[in-house]
Amino acid sequence: MIRKILTFLFLIALCNCHQHNTVDSDIILIDANKKYPALDLKLSDIAEISYIPLKTEGVIFGYPGASRRLFVYRDKIFIADRFRSDPKLIVYDHTGNPIQIIGSYGRGPGEYVGLSDFVVDTLTNEVIIYDDHQRKLIVYGIDGKFKREKSLKEINRDQKQLTAIEMINDNFLLAYNGRSITVHNKDFNAGDIPVGKAGQIVPTGKPIMIIDKQTLTETSSLNFEYAKPGLWDVLCIMYYLTTLREGVYITNERSDTIYFMNRNLELIPKFRDVTDYGGLHVARLFPTAETERYVFFTTELGDQQGLIKDFNPIPRKFLVFDKKTQKIFRINNGLSEKREWDDCSIAMLHKQIAFNQYTLTLNHNYASTFFSPEFLHEHYNQLPEELKAITKNLKIDDNPVVMLIKFKGDSGRPDS
Repeated sequence: MIRKILTFLFLIALCNCHQHNTVDSDIILIDANKKYPALDLKLSDIAEISYIPLKTEGVIFGYPGASRRLFVYRDKIFIADRFRSDPKLIVYDHTGNPIQIIGSYGRGPGEYVGLSDFVVDTLTNEVIIYDDHQRKLIVYGIDGKFKREKSLKEINRDQKQLTAIEMINDNFLLAYNGRSITVHNKDFNAGDIPVGKAGQIVPTGKPIMIIDKQTLTETSSLNFEYAKPGLWDVLCIMYYLTTLREGVYITNERSDTIYFMNRNLELIPKFRDVTDYGGLHVARLFPTAETERYVFFTTELGDQQGLIKDFNPIPRKFLVFDKKTQKIFRINNGLSEKREWDDCSIAMLHKQIAFNQYTLTLNHNYASTFFSPEFLHEHYNQLPEELKAITKNLKIDDNPVVMLIKFKGDSGRPDS
């Protein structure tokens, strides 16, 4: 009863103040083209590293997905396999043995067709999945039992899609639609059927919704300032949210500002990307991780219909903001500014810092990357000894190996 009363009072306060939810702050300006001094910082300086081969026993990964697909909770590791023909949320132990699969493929209650994002509520021991195909939120117990679900139409009839979800505090879920305003850059057809004209604005709902995690009802929505319109067929930043200890960073390729939302649901502008990208709007500075001392960034490219185009020759940059000295540095990781498919992975194997949006996890104190057996065998001579020993026993069609990166605190111990 006390908790219900407190929740009710919080909702009243939220309704009274959500119109004034943006808090002014001193914004830190970052120019990726600027010649910042180099910082010699190794991965082993800030994190402890372990390699976990995901066992094959009855569980075969399709395409492991991209970023924000992993969550560590006590002795369990939740990993989303977003393979379109058979998506699944798999729970492993820390030796890589599969424990269970949460939910199942299908269109019935408690079933999903797509697995766009998920969160684990460690307070109530629940798992929430967003099915981007059926556009619904599904709640399971941490034991995998289906509890409840709601479609976006039931939550808000005008909300057509979501990009990512985040457990923002004990009571509420942040639902983010990073592409709530897009513009057709050319005539758009679905097969032979005309869908839109060049220049047509396509609204897809609110950018930010705050959803009560128990009832799956919308409690408020927040505005997000867009600096530029987005193009319909261009994706730049895929998942937009960077999980932090005290909240989340919110990024958008159509906004020059990276916002911080805290547990009180205040939206605070923190960093502004002042980089001249040559007039192109499909590149953006992205916060890849935050430790007690550092905030790491990289520049991300526009992705048009799945292919990076030659018209967007934005050099890759790895930058870091030192919260202690309040200064910006470039990471001296030996990588060129040209983009090759495997060079970031190889750099990580050599304990270099090369975080990008694909190394994001749903933990504030973890990063990760996945290595396929094919990649490991191809680069066997470059592997650390621990990973060589694992690779010797891998077959090409085995599941990937997870490189789990746990950040240390200033004391030198891993961040809890």
